[in-house]
Amino acid sequence: MVEKVGVRYEDIPCGKLRRYFSFQNILDIFKMPLGLLKAKKILKKFSPDIVFSKGGFVSVPVTAAASRLKIPVIIHEADISPGLANKFCFRFAKKICLSFEESKSYLPKKFLKKAVYTGIPLRKWLKDGNEDKGYKFTGLNDHRPVIL
Repeated sequence: MVEKVGVRYEDIPCGKLRRYFSFQNILDIFKMPLGLLKAKKILKKFSPDIVFSKGGFVSVPVTAAASRLKIPVIIHEADISPGLANKFCFRFAKKICLSFEESKSYLPKKFLKKAVYTGIPLRKWLKDGNEDKGYKFTGLNDHRPVIL
């Protein structure tokens, strides 16, 4: 889908770290080094000045490869408590941007010096939304609470 709007896309094989037993965990162990090699190859070809990561298991090989190539990594943690992938990737980050001040209490002390509260980046038009248009667009109504 992103290619249709002119954004270059490269896929990276990566293993997901599941917190439960699955045979897929065994297979994914072999995907991890492949993902790191491919991420390194893509980053060398693309030659970015910086890598910005929002987390998720695909971010692990990319941030690790960027770190090995001396490309600065900035991570944005959108949740109050960091996910497993971001917890692992924090070691590669130059800066850890936090959506919530409270998130600092979930970070190991060794990463606090990298952490900065930035909030959640939003487009201005999202803050200036029209409630009636929102109801019409979604087909919802004001008879029940709506959480966005």
